[in-house]
Amino acid sequence: MEKTIITENAYVLIRRHGGDILSHPSFKALSRNKQHHNSNTYSHLIHVTVIAIKIARAWRVKVDERSFVRAALLHDYYLYDWHDKPNRKKQHARRHAVYAADNAERDFGITPYERKLILNHMWPVNPHKLPYGKAGWIIVLADKIATFQELFSKVSSEDNYTNKPSI
Repeated sequence: MEKTIITENAYVLIRRHGGDILSHPSFKALSRNKQHHNSNTYSHLIHVTVIAIKIARAWRVKVDERSFVRAALLHDYYLYDWHDKPNRKKQHARRHAVYAADNAERDFGITPYERKLILNHMWPVNPHKLPYGKAGWIIVLADKIATFQELFSKVSSEDNYTNKPSI
């Protein structure tokens, strides 16, 4: 696992390390699931990944690019619409990271490191699961920033990310 400082464009890294994820039918189907006020799960995952890459680059934090991008893309890969009460899992906020990690492992063969990044992304909701390393803290921060933007912005993250020609 080679750690480097990210210098490339976020979309270039997402295509390079997550192309298989973006093209997977189950991942594409996440565009049908509402995430926050103005977003769907697909666009939220890309939004978080772009923010995480930008933070890591701005702060010059060394990360394993591949694992970092893949974990950010898959942190909410739980495959159900949590707004749909009949299909919602109990304690979604606390447990969805486990579902996401299990689905990511099944569909993409994630590494143990990527699994830890996904499992620990819900701090402080899960206070006993601290983010895993610097990469984990950046993903948590990016998730909170993206969530806040999606809840309070009049522009949807879907408008920003689903029609990008580079993804």
